[in-house]
Amino acid sequence: MIEEAWGNYFFLLDEQNYILYSFPKFYGNNWSGGDGLAAVSFKDVNKDGLKDVIIIAYVDAGAGPSLIEPFPIAGIYFQKKNKTFTTLPTLDQALNDQAHNQTVKDVIQYVSKQRININ
Repeated sequence: MIEEAWGNYFFLLDEQNYILYSFPKFYGNNWSGGDGLAAVSFKDVNKDGLKDVIIIAYVDAGAGPSLIEPFPIAGIYFQKKNKTFTTLPTLDQALNDQAHNQTVKDVIQYVSKQRININ
């Protein structure tokens, strides 16, 4: 996976760094700028036997004198049976609105209490 400077875009790469898969838009791209990755984790979040990808990135909300400290935004890519990935923007929004975005453990604890069916 790699990060682009103007936002967070993620790719699955092979050994020669060729793109095998482009992940959907990251939820954190709804903010003005990326400020680095905090965590990337491969876990079966929704207990369907497939590895999902949890990403926590730091973003900022502005520029100039009103710039606030970068804050974490979490997003989850759920793996589907056909080996593609999808996001659930409403889940990502709730996860972040309720501040369950600080650590991978926070994300997993929150999501484990949700009913998730993506297939």
